Amino acid sequence: MDEENTIVFDPDPTDMQMNAWERINVDTLQAKDLCTPEAIQLLIHMQKVTLAQLKSTKASETRLALEKDHLQEVRGDLRVEVATLQSGVRMTWLEIPVSMISGFAINMLSSNLKDGLGWFMLILSLFMLVFLRGNQAKSAISNVFKRSKA
Repeated sequence: MDEENTIVFDPDPTDMQMNAWERINVDTLQAKDLCTPEAIQLLIHMQKVTLAQLKSTKASETRLALEKDHLQEVRGDLRVEVATLQSGVRMTWLEIPVSMISGFAINMLSSNLKDGLGWFMLILSLFMLVFLRGNQAKSAISNVFKRSKA
């Protein structure tokens, strides 16, 4: 294998601690062996490393929980957006025949303003458009008023 392509990983502190403890034969270890200043310093140091790792893990857990909550909110917002877009597409298909009726009505009225069928078709098509797009028009108008107040 080529030495230039070799990837070197930094040793994990947990692995280093486990390797250090594996070298110690617990069966032959006696209390007097643990009473030396070096052994006490080693135990205290290893406890500090363990506590630092625990603190780091808790911070990572908190960060990941916050990120998960944020992503769930984003997912909920996207679901609402998709549902809105899908309902808008359905409404668009219904608007095609309504706009054709409006076109026929306008043609009929442009040739004769007293044509009753033309007025009926125009009023019917406008009523259907208001019915189909009324909620969107209402929300758009309320958004305009909210922006003007801010």
